[in-house]
Amino acid sequence: MLTRDSELVASIVAGDPSGLAAAYDRYAEPLYKYCRSMLSNPADAADAVQDTFVIASSRLAELRDPGRLRAWLYAVARNECLRILGSPRPAPRLTVPPGMADTVIDITEGAAERAELRALRTTAARGLNPAEREVLELKLRQGLEAAEVADVLGVSRSQAASLASRARGQLEACL
Repeated sequence: MLTRDSELVASIVAGDPSGLAAAYDRYAEPLYKYCRSMLSNPADAADAVQDTFVIASSRLAELRDPGRLRAWLYAVARNECLRILGSPRPAPRLTVPPGMADTVIDITEGAAERAELRALRTTAARGLNPAEREVLELKLRQGLEAAEVADVLGVSRSQAASLASRARGQLEACL
């Protein structure tokens, strides 16, 4: 089993399909959640993730530091989301109300309180600009380190830290 990102990269670059499958198993779900935070259509988010792994299979040899696979995949996914947002898309035949595709009914103890907190967080996040929402998504929900956030956004580490600080402050004010 491939445990480190550098091992996954070496396997994928060598053309081993199990390497790409292992990378997909490890990163597809969090990448989908990230893409879903940027795109309103679940199918578009799924397309962005699929395209991310297609790009990974063909261009991963260009990655200078194989230990940075996670940040690189997020950057590719981000670029795919931005491409989708900028391209004219035909209207889907069947539309799902926003948020319904990801809705899970939780009947466990404390579910109402957790749902209330999620709703409060969602409402507060609407007061943030897109860049602030994206930084918080990457840091808080996706768990990326500051250096990885900088790589994904294509900014310096100090700029990423400044963006995160401003975003946290703005979120606190909105809450």
